[in-house]
Amino acid sequence: MKKIFTAFIMMLCAVCVASAANYLTFTAEEAGSTFRIYNSEDNDPDVQYSLDNGETWTVLKEDERVTLQNVGDKALLKGNNDMFCFAYKGGYDYSTFVMSGKIAASGSVMSLLDGDGTHKRITVPGCFYQLFASCTSLTQAPELPATDLADQCYQMMFYNCTSLREAPELPATKLYPGCYAAMFYGCTSLKETPYLPATKFFDEYGGDDSKFIGCYSAMFGKCTSLEKVKVNFPAWGDSYLIRDDVYDSNTEGWFYDVKTTGTFICPRSLPLEYGESRIPKGWAVKYIEDEGANYLTFTAQEAGSTFGISNFGENNPNILYSLNEGMSWEELKAGESVSLVNVGDKAILRGTNFNGISKSTDVYTKFTMTGKIAARGSVMSLVDDKGNSTVVPGEYCFCKLFSECASLTQAPELPALTLGSGAYYYMFSNCTGLSQAPKLPATDLDDACYRGLFSGCENLTKAPELLATTMASSCYSEMFKGCVSLAQAPELPATTLAEFCYYSMFENCSKLLQAPELPAMTMYKSCYYYMFQGCSKLTQAPKLPATTLADHCYRRMFALCPGLTRAPELSATTLADHCYCEMFYRSENLSEIKVNFEQWSDATSAWTAMVASTGTFICPKALPLEYGLNKIPEGWTVKYIDEDTGESATLADGITVWSDGLTVYVRGAEGEVSLYDLSGKRVAVSNSADEERALSVPSKGVYVVRTSGGERSVLVR
Repeated sequence: MKKIFTAFIMMLCAVCVASAANYLTFTAEEAGSTFRIYNSEDNDPDVQYSLDNGETWTVLKEDERVTLQNVGDKALLKGNNDMFCFAYKGGYDYSTFVMSGKIAASGSVMSLLDGDGTHKRITVPGCFYQLFASCTSLTQAPELPATDLADQCYQMMFYNCTSLREAPELPATKLYPGCYAAMFYGCTSLKETPYLPATKFFDEYGGDDSKFIGCYSAMFGKCTSLEKVKVNFPAWGDSYLIRDDVYDSNTEGWFYDVKTTGTFICPRSLPLEYGESRIPKGWAVKYIEDEGANYLTFTAQEAGSTFGISNFGENNPNILYSLNEGMSWEELKAGESVSLVNVGDKAILRGTNFNGISKSTDVYTKFTMTGKIAARGSVMSLVDDKGNSTVVPGEYCFCKLFSECASLTQAPELPALTLGSGAYYYMFSNCTGLSQAPKLPATDLDDACYRGLFSGCENLTKAPELLATTMASSCYSEMFKGCVSLAQAPELPATTLAEFCYYSMFENCSKLLQAPELPAMTMYKSCYYYMFQGCSKLTQAPKLPATTLADHCYRRMFALCPGLTRAPELSATTLADHCYCEMFYRSENLSEIKVNFEQWSDATSAWTAMVASTGTFICPKALPLEYGLNKIPEGWTVKYIDEDTGESATLADGITVWSDGLTVYVRGAEGEVSLYDLSGKRVAVSNSADEERALSVPSKGVYVVRTSGGERSVLVR
């Protein structure tokens, strides 16, 4: 039993060690793939492999071929070596893996030195020289975690590995002569180099110049699929005389015979020199400083389009532009006109204006444009130099920025989540070439933040989603005013309003067919003032459930809406100063209004001026029947909320009046019943004792019925 327990513990320890290690691992991607090792004449490193996940290990003898029978079969490899290969004056002692089939390597190559792959220091020159050279079966490179290198340590390591699709990370920031020389030479499937983080090559070379090997020399030669390189060094470094009139450098031939197009990413300070030993000819250059940037970008949609800026009120923000993808930048000066010569030409823009572009409605900067220009990228690059910020600084930051730019065909991104007062005040007003609005992700609004944002954008057909549930003063006022192509309004989910929050929001949106729901229950001063005035196609008004009103809250809300035939029910029983003033002014087809208030006041001043000549007014019995443009429209029939029958009201208990053609009927009256026109002339009388009286009138119009139970008007149609 003790022997069994000891064996179990030993096996468990072996498994734990294997799981803690980071062994170099070969995995078959094709059944029957094989590997072996070739040693040069004087090299014989310790290499062991395991096919059972580290439970047992076998010495890998030279020319012994190990087969991975099935796809997914793995071999772990390790060794204990002070040096795996060795470079010396005049030559190398080295070992190379030889493969067939398809094999992906993973884990740390350092397990060939330290036995477990945890060390990160290479101490011997030429340590992994040609380790996988000409392994055309290798599809994936192992990890190269070393941060301390040695001369020529990775030289030709993956030379002619034509199936290698990705390069491993190279974390070392201190380099040595030849450390990466020809490392990926001939890797024809490699599309992107690893990031080269070193900021300098190495300390001044002190050896024999004739033996000099540059740290990056020939590193990516004949990588014919290569299309992206990223380096961190700010200068090209020295060149060394290796023989008569022949100089070598640390990047000598490193891009020999690569593609003619690609992207080279480097620090902005690196001189733009081209050739196989510098930046590949024909490649675009981008800068590390620009990585992650989302610059405001102007793209010409018409040849010869131009842009510039105008400053008002002693405003002078910092704005730079580039016509060559950021390789060079120029200051955009007020009054200067920048031309985009060809269709597709671009300008990227940035600036450092951490307190905002503009300061107020009088102190601001705006773009000027000709031709046709589409804007993309983030407008925030004018503030934070990169376009990554989501906070609009200061008040009126982008006030009128593109105002009157009829040439603007596409708006840039407005990614800010935190807005300042007046943040986008009239930003795109009268941009008549704009057909679609950008997203507005902010939910925390500030006073006048979107005021007039798209006003006068007569070709805008689609509004952005508006997410805020709490309004700020004037936040949406005049936002879509004059957007005559806007057919559908966005949802307005806000339940907490503020003064003037929706003032003139959709005024003169003449194609708007239906208003959005307005769920708020409490009004604020002028909150819906002019909201839908001039919406001539509007046929359905939203419900107005609020019972707590405020001064001018619905003033002129549906004025000049000829498509509206029925008013929303007005739920409030208590009115506020001028709350319904001119509410339905000149809505000439409006023929039904239902109210819940019981007293007249200045709240309804001119509210039904020039509505339909006939219609139905529904109200509580207690509301006095008074007529005119400030009260019940002349010629309208009155119905009562609290009776729900008849075209007029009950004069007294049991008395009902209605009309049919040119006849007025009165039921339940006692004694004389008289009928008068509006001039006071009696036109009919009945002294019958009948339960129902029929009185003829000479023409259509409004008449007054008088009985012993009181008097009431009636409309004859």
